[in-house]
Parts: sequence; C-alpha cells; structure tokens
Amino acid sequence: MPSVINVKNCRSFLARTVSYFLFKGCSKSLGVLLDGAVQFTDSNVTMVSWSFMTLQGVAFFVGPLTSFLMDYFSTRLLGGISGFMIGAGFLCQAFIADEVWKLFIVNIISGAGFGSLLLMHTVGIADVFGEKYGTVLSISTVIATVGSICMPLMLDHWLQAYGLSAATALLGALTWNSIPCGLASMESERGDVPDTVNNDNIGSDTSNRESTAPTARRNLFLAHPVLVFEILMRLLNFIIISSWSLYLVSIGVSKGYSPSTAVFLSSAGGAGLVLGKVLSVVVFYFEWMHNFPLLMSLAIGQVPVIMVYSLTDNFVYLLVASFITGTITSFYSAWVNVQINYIVCSKHFRSAMAWSNLVAGIGVISAGVISGLVHDIRGSFEDVFIFLSMLAVLQGCCSIPSILWVTTPSDC
Repeated sequence: MPSVINVKNCRSFLARTVSYFLFKGCSKSLGVLLDGAVQFTDSNVTMVSWSFMTLQGVAFFVGPLTSFLMDYFSTRLLGGISGFMIGAGFLCQAFIADEVWKLFIVNIISGAGFGSLLLMHTVGIADVFGEKYGTVLSISTVIATVGSICMPLMLDHWLQAYGLSAATALLGALTWNSIPCGLASMESERGDVPDTVNNDNIGSDTSNRESTAPTARRNLFLAHPVLVFEILMRLLNFIIISSWSLYLVSIGVSKGYSPSTAVFLSSAGGAGLVLGKVLSVVVFYFEWMHNFPLLMSLAIGQVPVIMVYSLTDNFVYLLVASFITGTITSFYSAWVNVQINYIVCSKHFRSAMAWSNLVAGIGVISAGVISGLVHDIRGSFEDVFIFLSMLAVLQGCCSIPSILWVTTPSDC
C-alpha cells in the first residue's frame, strides 16, 4: 500500500508541475511573438496584447465550468481533452490566425485548456497529499516557474531560426506534453478534500457551499471593508506583472537592442519571479508577513526600479531592473493572496477568495488593452513603464491598510 501511495504522490506532483511549467512559460513567452503577431494579423499592439492576455484571463474564469463538468465526466477524460486544447490553440494560431479575432479565439481555447487542467491537478494534489497540500503546491510552483526563464529564450531561438508560424507551431507541439499530464490526473475525492483546499474554492462540499454562499455574498464587504483594499492590490498587481512581462522584449528592442539580446530581459525577469516565490516562502515561514517596514520597503522600492526602464538605455541596468521587478511583483502576488486569511472570518473566506480570483482574471485580461492603449496614445514603450510605476504607487497605498488592519477575525 505505501508504494501505491508513493506512486500517486509522484504522479500528481509531476503532472501538476509540468502543466504549470508550460502555463507559466507560455504566458511569459508571448511577448517574444508580439511584434510578429502584430504584422501577421495586420493589427495593432493594443488588440494583439489583449488577445495574449486573454489566454491567462480565461484560465482564471474557466474554473466553475470545469468544476461542474467534473461531476459528470471522468477527470482523466477532461484532462486529456484540456491538454489537447492547449496545443491545438497554438497550432491554429500558427497557421490560420491571420486576423486578430481569430487570435482571440485560439487564445481562449488554449487558456480554457490550461485553466481546466491546472484546476484538476490542484484538486488531485489536495486529495493525495492532504494536510501537506499547501507546502507541496508551493514547491511545485517554485519549480514550475523556471519555465518563465528558459521558454522565452527557446521560443526566440525558434523564431529567429524558423520564422513566426513554425515557432508558434513548435510551441504548440511542446504544450501537447500536457496531454499525458491530463491523462495522469487523479480522480477527485471531493468529499475528502482538506480544509486548506477551500482557500482556493476547490473541492468544497456543494451543499455547504450553497448554504453559506448567499450570506457571505450579502455581508462580505460590510463585515470586512479592508478586503476592498486587498482586492484592489491584487488587481493592480496582475495588471503590473502582466503588462511588464509582455513588453520586456519590446522595450529592449525600442532602445536599439536586437530581439535576441532583448529577450534576456525577459529571462532576467523570469529569474526574479522565481526568487520572489522563494522569498515569499521564507517570509511565511518566519511569520514576517505583517512586518510593516519590510513590506513597505518592497512596495516603495518597486516604483523607482520600474522607472529605470524609461530613464536609461544601459542594458546592464535594464537587466538588474528586470530581475528586481520580477522579484517584488512575484512576492506581492503570493503575499496578497495569503493575506486574505488574516482579514476575513472563516464564514466569508470562500466568498472573499471567489471575488479575489474574479478580479485577478479581470486584471489579466485588461492588462494588455490598458497598457496597449497607453502605447498607442503616447507612441512609446517607455511611457508604458512610467504608467506601470504609477500603478505601483497605488498598489503601495492599498497595502498600508492591509498591513495595519490585521486581526484574528471571528465568525460574523
């Protein structure tokens, strides 16, 4: 019996890690394809950026539908179909997405596949690992984030060697590795999912959710007004990190560097994202998540670092700025999600996470169009990064009440 449990553990962990590796890597790599996609679709930066961000946004929104389908179909069947959708979306993008509306459709297909697959893997890890769910999921995330470092370089190599269509097709073929990951999905035992899974709105008992949700929705923000600042922080964080990731290569090219050189800015940012996740683990382990000087130092320091992109053409400075920005934004992304535990009661927690995830998806989808409009109006990628630094100021302001207004909330 222990050997079976070990096989289940390894299979669930590996399947989730590979799937999240591909998701993070693809999300980070889309900026490499931006200029080529604008020319291929005869569109503009705003619309193409928005279509790329749609992939990530749909991955947030597809959860309720996936949860519904899991009640009626095999998890492995749904996992295999989801994995096929991911690669099929990129292959369609390579050969038939010659108009921007087609680009939206294929990114929606890939995003829905990613979102469904990751939800099923998260539920599987919760079922298999039980109380160790949070720790295992964090380790899986840190390992998978390496994808944001190597995949932009790999995609840029394909782009230079084979052209836009072939590079995108190879990306689709690579993401079809998610098919065996989907087929390795564990059948969910939803009634046995530990309480920690409720933090992600996954696997909770249906009758209990239906009985508590209406009250939570009705009284949530009146009972916990600081949640408004927390949700605004997550919205701003996702707009900043999504727009910043998308335009790293473009800002380097605009300063006179070749695409092959500018792509190292994306890789440096990816390395920062990994360090940010590791930093969050350290902060949570030593219970520094309410340390006001530490958190405000990071919030304040993020602003001038983002401004570096508009103040210098020195590539070394740009690399350092990319690494530091990636670290801080990645840390804040993890911190703001966990912080909800400390500002809402247990009765309202599930509803609070639902609102937070919804707003995060809105931030991902709107990031491309908002930052793209700034570029199209101002005509400069430097102005986009100035705009992002302004959003970082707002994020820091929202973090103040979130840090100071920490209590141990009781049930309302």
